[in-house]
Amino acid sequence: MIQDNLFRELIVDNFAGGGGASVGIELATGRPVDIAINHDPDAIAMHDVNHPYTMHYIEDVFAIDPVEVTGGRPVGIAWFSPDCKHFSRAKGGTPVEHKVRGLSWVILKWALSGASPRVVFMENVEEIQTWGPLMEIKNQFGKREWYPDPARKGETFQGFVSMLTTGIEQGHPAWIEACEFLEISTDSADAKRLLAGLGYDLEFRELRACDYGAPTIRKRFYMVARRDGQPIVWPKPTHGKGKGLKPYRTAAECIDWSIPCPSIFNRKKPLVPNTLRRVAFGINKFVLKNPKPFIVQLNYKNTPQEADRPMTTQTTAGHHYVCAPAISKYFGGVVGSRADDPMPTVTAVDHNALLAPQLVTIGYGEKEGQTPRVKSIESPCHTIPAGGNKHFISAPYLIQYYHHNQASGADAPLHTVTTKDRSAFVEAHMTVFRRNVDAKPLDEPMPTLTTSAGHMAVTETLLVKYDPTVNLLNWPQVRELLNTYGGWSIDDDEILLLRLGDMYVFIGDIGLRMMKAEELKLAQGFPVDYCIDIESKIGRKYSEAKQIARLGNAVCPPVATALIRANCPDMAYKKALHTVAELESVIV
Repeated sequence: MIQDNLFRELIVDNFAGGGGASVGIELATGRPVDIAINHDPDAIAMHDVNHPYTMHYIEDVFAIDPVEVTGGRPVGIAWFSPDCKHFSRAKGGTPVEHKVRGLSWVILKWALSGASPRVVFMENVEEIQTWGPLMEIKNQFGKREWYPDPARKGETFQGFVSMLTTGIEQGHPAWIEACEFLEISTDSADAKRLLAGLGYDLEFRELRACDYGAPTIRKRFYMVARRDGQPIVWPKPTHGKGKGLKPYRTAAECIDWSIPCPSIFNRKKPLVPNTLRRVAFGINKFVLKNPKPFIVQLNYKNTPQEADRPMTTQTTAGHHYVCAPAISKYFGGVVGSRADDPMPTVTAVDHNALLAPQLVTIGYGEKEGQTPRVKSIESPCHTIPAGGNKHFISAPYLIQYYHHNQASGADAPLHTVTTKDRSAFVEAHMTVFRRNVDAKPLDEPMPTLTTSAGHMAVTETLLVKYDPTVNLLNWPQVRELLNTYGGWSIDDDEILLLRLGDMYVFIGDIGLRMMKAEELKLAQGFPVDYCIDIESKIGRKYSEAKQIARLGNAVCPPVATALIRANCPDMAYKKALHTVAELESVIV
């Protein structure tokens, strides 16, 4: 049990949001965050449910008096994650809000106060380093709008760093702006302290969440500033491909494979060409040309397994699902010409779907002539940006509505989670042909999967003529998709078969669905038992869109945990904590 005392240093989370930084700090220290501040009632609602021992303030961060809320007690850790949307590259050439762009000045307010934190952590998008003065432009309607001045990129950021550390020259635009935001006179004592510098040692770097155990490649700017004379320590990566590192966590372990994916064909609102192009590109790369699928066991942790190793114990619940394309078994007399590249090994799903999940980024479209960007399912997932959930789950791949339009495999960390629901899952369905008569129903079991290496052979693709009386499900639409967007030239009376050992299969359908908030929560690196569906706990509606908005704005907890343990070992708990339940057992 953690016992409080008046001499203990406090922990403060500004811009607390849904609680990513807070839970990361708590898992590192084994004790609650003391103070959480955010102006958004929806953000504080989720934070309050998950951090019941924290004092919450629904306030503008600049309206908070640090000495008043801390009661004059010392602050050991202060975490700041200012709103980043006016620095994000997704903002593009749209106008910015001066106040939102200057939220980082609140760090100086805390550093100037009697509650000056011993160690300050700041998280933001990489583009915070371009923070500079704004220029006023009148639009076509005569309305004043503000845009970053490209000739002075980074000027304000450097001034911000200088005032926290060794000082800045009088009259510097950043100093004048800081005084404006902090509402202090330029001839005040605090303004003069900023000129002299506040004496913090300060370093900053860009870190990727996947390197510290989150299943997302989300890369963010992190700053550590301290005034206690101790060294700033950057935690060594724990996951990756180097010697002694754990494998990257992947998107596959975040996905609930039991959720069905509606077919992408015959939709009320057809998919746009850019989406179809990415779907086709993903099928080519991860279904027709990927030699390594995987098995997913649908249990508590949804851990992916290699298909060429013995399967874990099969239970009566039928928890084992195979990931490769949705293709149909085809028996007997197949003759044809061989296509280009190997295809993934296949295993079975309860609805006869084989999945080769991928992560695809969908947003504003690639540049002319640019190949759709698709990531392997064995690499980290794309970042889940705060601008909106742009992820789709797909078999064969995940599609993300995001600026970079990237795709990646489902056994790779997920793209950055955004505040809008744009993640979806696509799957390809597989059915069984028996004596070339008909397709096996999708709700019947697939053929037995064995551990024999002979049944997990590298596949070949063949084009063959087929009997037009055979039920090919949605193969005609799949063929059109591959021909139009995938670079194939398959005739109307031809079918593309994939040889898996002694079996031939074909793609019978492709499904797509948005990723769910619970899946995105795991992708961001939150503990599995962190509560985001809080409706029953707060007594009012709290939509999935609100849940996703909190996740997209959240700090990835594993990175916060790594930074706190590295820089505040005196406050760190003696052993690693991974779940809310473990944390609760320490606190209570």
